[in-house]
Amino acid sequence: MSASRAARSRTHRSELSAIRRAVTRRASWLPQRAALSRNRLATPYTPRQVAGYLNAARQQSTPLRTRIAFGLLAGGLGAGLMPGEHLIITGRAVTRTEDGTTVLTVAGGTKPRPIPVLAAYAPLMRTLAGRPPDEPLIGVSNDASKNRLSQLLSNVEIPRPLPPLNASALRTTWLVTLLAAGVPLPEVLAAAGPASTGSLIDLLPHLPRLPEADAHRTIAQALTAPPRAAG
Repeated sequence: MSASRAARSRTHRSELSAIRRAVTRRASWLPQRAALSRNRLATPYTPRQVAGYLNAARQQSTPLRTRIAFGLLAGGLGAGLMPGEHLIITGRAVTRTEDGTTVLTVAGGTKPRPIPVLAAYAPLMRTLAGRPPDEPLIGVSNDASKNRLSQLLSNVEIPRPLPPLNASALRTTWLVTLLAAGVPLPEVLAAAGPASTGSLIDLLPHLPRLPEADAHRTIAQALTAPPRAAG
């Protein structure tokens, strides 16, 4: 049986099962399978909120708090680091290519990859990388628990009405920035390192839409001539 026929057969059986359940309640049906839940992406921050966090980082009461705040913002907004990666990325992971692009290389963790840093945050990233280069960008923590990042974040003073600073939300803010800029999806995934694309649908409400005429034109012009056979 082909994959398409198998899929149609599963759909047909599912529809019949739903009809049987609706028609009679007396039959001893097998329990319905519960839908698998999935982790949703954190809600991204608005540009106004991001500006507020950058301003708050400049106004921290101690150098340690300033380092934590700027390290988290640079790594999250500039490179989309996963929460656990903030704890292992040191200044030596930050390099610069011949054309001037700042690159952060994730060597440990579950998704080793190079990440081109957004130009808006590249100067901050390079500054943090040299203070000193063997330390994590967010600074040194003596806490050995699983909640090290949360403990570091608890030191950062965030003024009202800004929401709490969250590494996952910084990452989705970075994802929205790339998608809104039209970065091709394969390149987004290569830099982000997620296992699947399913959760990216959560970001659709936060992405801008083209006017209808522009959208139609863009889609139509995606291919202007059909491929030709070789030979």
